[in-house]
Amino acid sequence: MKNELRELVGMEMNILELDNRMMALGFLTEADSGVFENCIQDGNIVYSEITDDLGNVEPSIQICFKVIIPASDDEIVLASVLKITSVDEF
Repeated sequence: MKNELRELVGMEMNILELDNRMMALGFLTEADSGVFENCIQDGNIVYSEITDDLGNVEPSIQICFKVIIPASDDEIVLASVLKITSVDEF
C-alpha cells in the first residue's frame, strides 16, 4: 500500500476522487463527516483506518495538496482540482 500512497504525490484530482482512491486502499471515507470544504481551504485531509479487530480507528495518513483549479462561482467547492503535494504517515 505504501507504493500506492507515494504514487498519489503529483496527481491531480478533485477531493471526491481522492476519497474514492483512499477507500479503495482501505481507509475510511471522509465524505460523511462534512469536512471536505474545510479541508480544501486548509490544504490537507487526514484519513483514518481500522487498527484492530475491535474496530478501533486511528488517524494514520495526512495528505497535503494545492488547489490548482478552484471551483467557479456556479460550481460547488468540491469541484476544485487539487494537486497532491505530500502523503505523510503518522
